Amino acid sequence: MRVGYLGIGDTSKDVVFTVNPDVIETFQNMKVTKSVTYTTHKIHGYKAIPEMTGLEADTMTFDMILSAHLGVNPKKELDKLEAFMKAGTICNLVLGNKLCGRWVIKQMPYNVDYTYKDGEVSQATVSVSLIEAGG
Repeated sequence: MRVGYLGIGDTSKDVVFTVNPDVIETFQNMKVTKSVTYTTHKIHGYKAIPEMTGLEADTMTFDMILSAHLGVNPKKELDKLEAFMKAGTICNLVLGNKLCGRWVIKQMPYNVDYTYKDGEVSQATVSVSLIEAGG
C-alpha cells in the first residue's frame, strides 16, 4: 500500500513511502522546526527590545532505512534523493492523500549499514533534511 511520497508526482522518480508484505519503505524520527526572525533594538540605559521581523522557512528532518531485505533497492533510492537535491527540485511531501508542503532537499547524509560481498549496498540509513519551498 502506498502511504505517501516525496517528489514530483512521477512514481518512477519519486521516493514512494510503501508498506505491504513485499516492501517496507517509510520514514521515522520526523522532526519539524518552525521559527521566526528577531532583531534587537538597543536603548541607552534600558533593556534591549526584541522586534519580530519575519518568518523563517520551516525545516524538516526524517530518517529512512533503505534495505534490500525489506524489498527496497538502497542505491536506487539514494540516487533519487541525490538527483532531487543536486537539481534543487521542489518536491511535494504527501502523506496519505494530504499534501504536507513543498520542500527542497538541503542535505542527505547516509550510512552504509551492510553490503553484499561484491560491495553492492544491501542496507543504508539516510537522514533527509528539507527546507520549506512555499505553497
